[in-house]
Amino acid sequence: MNCDCVLGGGRPVCMTRQCVTAASTLLQALDDSVDPCDDFYQYACGGWIKANTIPPGLSRWDTFGALRRKNQLVIKNLLGTYNNRPSNNPSLFN
Repeated sequence: MNCDCVLGGGRPVCMTRQCVTAASTLLQALDDSVDPCDDFYQYACGGWIKANTIPPGLSRWDTFGALRRKNQLVIKNLLGTYNNRPSNNPSLFN
């Protein structure tokens, strides 16, 4: 094998940082207190719904909205850092 893998049940299982992070994100979205045969939507999404309430003023909220808000905060922080630099060194990356 040419990857960071372990054998799980006879199949390779990716153990790279990216794979573990993705698996963790998926597991956090689950609500394992619900039987998937009774309410699959609640089982599959209940953890995310509990952890991510709809922000005031919005009618919906999803992972793309959360990512968009996070990116806006990063950009705002970067622009604020840029605007607060002395005028003789305007470089954002110095």
